[in-house]
Amino acid sequence: MPVCAIDFGTSNTSVFVADQTETRTVLVDPQSKISETAPTISFYPNEEGQFHGTPAARAYVDYHMDGRFIQSLKRHLPSSSFTKTVIRGSSLPIDWIVAQYLRWLKDAAEAEAGSQIETVLLGRPARYHTYKKNDDLAQQRMYEAATRAGFANIAFQLEPIAAARDFERSLSDDILCLVCDLGGGTSDFTIMKLGPSRLGGKREKDVVASTGVSIGGNDFDACLIRHGILNHFGFDALYHPAEREVPVPTYLHHSLTAWHQLHFAASDASNIAFLDSVLRTVAEPGRQGIAWLREFLSNNYGFAFFGAVEDCKIQLSSHKSATFNFEAGTISIHDTISRASFERSVAGLLATISGTIDSMFVNAGLRFDDVSTVFLTGGTSQIPCVANLFNSRFSGRIIARDAFVSVGRGLAVEARERLIAGRL
Repeated sequence: MPVCAIDFGTSNTSVFVADQTETRTVLVDPQSKISETAPTISFYPNEEGQFHGTPAARAYVDYHMDGRFIQSLKRHLPSSSFTKTVIRGSSLPIDWIVAQYLRWLKDAAEAEAGSQIETVLLGRPARYHTYKKNDDLAQQRMYEAATRAGFANIAFQLEPIAAARDFERSLSDDILCLVCDLGGGTSDFTIMKLGPSRLGGKREKDVVASTGVSIGGNDFDACLIRHGILNHFGFDALYHPAEREVPVPTYLHHSLTAWHQLHFAASDASNIAFLDSVLRTVAEPGRQGIAWLREFLSNNYGFAFFGAVEDCKIQLSSHKSATFNFEAGTISIHDTISRASFERSVAGLLATISGTIDSMFVNAGLRFDDVSTVFLTGGTSQIPCVANLFNSRFSGRIIARDAFVSVGRGLAVEARERLIAGRL
């Protein structure tokens, strides 16, 4: 019986099936912008039904945003305070929501395999969270979600190990490799022995060191928004709530930097009432920005907004500057953002990633020169300042490829080996 391998990512997900003879990609979302993946998003219209992946994005627009749009669920798995959310008036646990997405993947995998699939190998970050209690909570929620989705046998593998398994197939000699998987929500780093002599066994023994940090592409997006875009929404505006002029509170501005914060800010009528009160006394030139912020929240323009942010960030990966273009209702923003200013805004993120890598090497008793190869994968690895961080330490030893599907392919390789060995 075939098995399934799923790389459930913060931003994108890939799915594979494996049997004793081969592994195959499941094109669960042929219309996805990123080949062989599906956006990790879901939409529940207020009427009925559910949509996942690219169809969710299109349905969100077709239904005029009348429903619940959900993304970046993986980031909330380790949060003990994020237990339930409301969909069509019902309070539902996070594992139920993840399960609906996994069921969509399972149905596609079974259609590809031509038979029922009961077993799944799921990827997981080296660390969902720095605290073990929260890390364990995240994996338990994924286990419960997979069970709800209909899988009877569920196993996990670290995502950087999976990424290494895909890369390892190209090696002719044994090496000590630093594997870096920089995704939408987390960045994982593993020093691992790879090569032909290592194939076939339990790979955990080949891991020399492994760590991770809860920083990913979403955090880089937030920095771009915070330092390059919020000024268009009256971020520095002043108003007169009493006898003197004071800055407008910025908590609603900051809700624009994260999807889950934006959803709750937009759905709270008291926030609109507050902005109405601000507009009565706000000073120029901040009036238009505050009016745009009110319109933004009233009409829940978040989906199109984050798409524009992503487009701008992608442009900055290949150009010294990019134009942020966003039009919705009366809002019209066309502003040039330089790569230099973007890189200044993410300096803190880069420092944390750098410190995490340095600490791993120190704790393992290794020098940078001890690894012969550095394998980079994950969409965030394509940001120039992130790539430069690794080039400064490991010049001439870096291999980067398959940014979005290396983990899924590696999971499929391991799933097939475990199936043959009777370990799945």
